[in-house]
Amino acid sequence: MFLSLLMQGLILRLVRSIPKHQSFTTVDIIRMIFGHFYRAVEQPPSNSINAIIGKFIKKHCSVYHVDSLTIDDDHGFPTTTAVFVKH
Repeated sequence: MFLSLLMQGLILRLVRSIPKHQSFTTVDIIRMIFGHFYRAVEQPPSNSINAIIGKFIKKHCSVYHVDSLTIDDDHGFPTTTAVFVKH
């Protein structure tokens, strides 16, 4: 899976809109874009939209990767998400 140029631009704009020193997760960004987050059970975690957006943020945004945390998706299934802090 890859991110379209439109999606990349949207992610960059959303991350830029987050105040400095504020923490956020990849799931926060996904919910801002789609309005919901559901774990794709049939997909390997490394190919999930959550992982792909996290890798993109690490590579292209001025953030610190702080940690990972376990959360529930909107159906109540557990998943992990990366936690970032904006520079």
